[in-house]
Amino acid sequence: LHAAEVRRNPALHADVKEFSRLLAEETIALDSQFVAYKTERGLVDFTDLETLLLELLNDETLAKRVSKDYDLVLVDEFQDTNPLQLAIFQGLRALVPRNRWVGDSRQAIYGFRDTDPRLVSEVWDRVPEKDRSTLPDNHRSQKGLVQLVGKLFSPHFDEDPTQNPKKPALSKGVERWLFDSKNNPDEACALGCGIAHLHAEGTAFGDIAILERGNARLKSLAKAFDELGIPYLIESPGLFSTREGELLLAGMRLVANRNDSLAAATVLHLLSDASKATPAWIVDRLKSLAEAPLDDETGRPLFELPWNSNTTIAPLETIDKHSLSPSLVVQQVIEALALPKHVHAWGNSARRCSNLDSAVRHARDYEALAFSGDGSATLNGLILYFEQLAAEEADLRFTPQGHDAVTLMTYHGAKGLEWPVVVLSGLDSDRDPDMWKPVVRSSTFDDDPLLNRELRSWIWPYGESKNFFTGKIDRKADKPLETAALSTLEGIDQGIRESDENLRLLYVGCTRAKQKLVFAHRHGKYKSLSKLSIADDLLDPTQGEGEHGIEGVDTTLVIRHLSHDAVDDFRIETDDHQTWFADNATIGVALSIPRFYSPSSAESMDENFTFECTSLTGESFFPGKVDESSFVMIGDAVHSYLASLPSLATADESIKTAVAERCLSAFSVTGIIPASVLVTSGDRFTAWGEAAYPGATWHAEVAVSGPRDGGGQWDGAIDLIFKLPTGELVVVDHKSSPIRRDSCETKAREYVGQLLAYEEILKGADATVVGKLIHFPLAGVVVSCND
Repeated sequence: LHAAEVRRNPALHADVKEFSRLLAEETIALDSQFVAYKTERGLVDFTDLETLLLELLNDETLAKRVSKDYDLVLVDEFQDTNPLQLAIFQGLRALVPRNRWVGDSRQAIYGFRDTDPRLVSEVWDRVPEKDRSTLPDNHRSQKGLVQLVGKLFSPHFDEDPTQNPKKPALSKGVERWLFDSKNNPDEACALGCGIAHLHAEGTAFGDIAILERGNARLKSLAKAFDELGIPYLIESPGLFSTREGELLLAGMRLVANRNDSLAAATVLHLLSDASKATPAWIVDRLKSLAEAPLDDETGRPLFELPWNSNTTIAPLETIDKHSLSPSLVVQQVIEALALPKHVHAWGNSARRCSNLDSAVRHARDYEALAFSGDGSATLNGLILYFEQLAAEEADLRFTPQGHDAVTLMTYHGAKGLEWPVVVLSGLDSDRDPDMWKPVVRSSTFDDDPLLNRELRSWIWPYGESKNFFTGKIDRKADKPLETAALSTLEGIDQGIRESDENLRLLYVGCTRAKQKLVFAHRHGKYKSLSKLSIADDLLDPTQGEGEHGIEGVDTTLVIRHLSHDAVDDFRIETDDHQTWFADNATIGVALSIPRFYSPSSAESMDENFTFECTSLTGESFFPGKVDESSFVMIGDAVHSYLASLPSLATADESIKTAVAERCLSAFSVTGIIPASVLVTSGDRFTAWGEAAYPGATWHAEVAVSGPRDGGGQWDGAIDLIFKLPTGELVVVDHKSSPIRRDSCETKAREYVGQLLAYEEILKGADATVVGKLIHFPLAGVVVSCND
């Protein structure tokens, strides 16, 4: 009664209204500041990209371009569309003649990501029947499972889930595991006993997946599986707290700084014999310090590299941290410390090897992050990145591929995947909807899915409090208020939405299995499964243990009663004898190549080339007595002016002369070459180019980068590319050498390798190069290089 009176207190109502008003104002202000922050820095997030695309689709010019360039739009997983994306698809649908939207409304399970299944269904229903088609055949699951899923879910879905099975029926396709457990840890152990039972019957661990509602339950399963000795796959943090992770990070620190004695000690300690009370490395270090030579002036010990000439650390000293990318350094450290050999000796080799793969994957993620931003990828930067991942518990250990281990995954994570055997756990989940988080709803559907939308945010008036028994945050201590919220029209609607989504989530889980589907739960504890009205009729849990028939389904049901008390009976003995096949040869000096190559440094290979010289109009120009050191600056000035040619196409003589003078002044060569020479050189090349390649688009100073066939990465800039009306390309390289015209062909032979490098880069981008030219602007000659 007291709580009810508090809720009716006008002062509380006033406080909630004022708090809501202030929260709305601060949210709007924060959004404005965030938009300004991104605008100032030229940043966009994914939602910005979606919003900008929607705006561009309303632009008449772009709309015409889209209509011209595209004749088909494909949308997959349409049921997971949010209203903003739906507006984009509607816009594209109006512009492009053919559209194909593929989706399954029964698998719409991402309501927490702001998808709106009802809105999508309304759009779907508006599509004329003649424009719709279904995919009725099931090529994944055996016949009995397809029939069972159809029967279980038909009473609950508007769209009939019945499909045509294309795989033959198999017996024992459905199992129901009943646990004699009273808490989650015991339930996890009982489930593990069931997995061990399947394995003993011939099912490979790698063929089994267990689906849970949340990550917390997966961790409980992992702990139980560790006790049972069952290998499993799960993404979890803690990579750099494992023995191999710490060892790898210490090795990286030592490569970055050979003077890091702590890193050196860590490497030696983690590789030492754990059975010895005092590790040998400590004795060696103390002895080294005691015998260190003294400085004649100060009398103090002279500095020496920690564990100098140590055979374990020596291979790390051969790693070239300056030429190799950070991710390659990681791989070199793994090899230098012989980590694959060590992890096989430590046990659980599949998991440990996967951890090493995870470190390489994180390193590549770091490089991609650095390249996409304004920074550069360095070894020290990667070490800091790894340390930050560990501090934020984001150092995920990714699941290994190709190992015989049970997959542990959430229902949401399993969408789109399949396994021979799928175990559905967490079947007792049945939580009330959270009425105290903001939601966006649309009361009616219009042609524009972004219209008629409103934000509802109800404020929990009592703050956050901890549950006395669990210690967890409990925001629903006032049960009558919670009940009242659920009883409103909004609460009823929210409840229906979440109940429907939970049903769809169960459908997704059931359709992952290819051969066997297992429903696992405690006796009488299966609220979410009981939402299927005929589940107990088809899969009667009161039947005794053993194999039973299922009416109207071409497979059989197996009932198992499992208890955590049987853990000792199902514990799997690990194979302590492990063999490592590897060459024990001593690691020598690491072979490495530079990370980046400049095309201008490419070796010339002109044996199979022919050269055709074309003299342009006008005279050649030879600078007077010029110091050889000025040639580079002359070349820079000439290249700068020639780069401006596409912009000077309609400029008059005075503008061209002014640009030429600025180019000469910028590189301090004014007076060495008259501005008129640059203008003349540009004009005659422009006239020749327009005649030789009519209608071509000129692209000057094109930055290019691409994989190099011999390893590494090409990185440079092409002086000029003619893009022909056919889409084919002609590459032009300007050479400012002040040479005679009869020497141009010989000189051009020196640059064939550079042109081939440019061609290799462009071919890697699916471009077709039909011409390769060397332009000598001062000599007034264009040399065509033909292979």
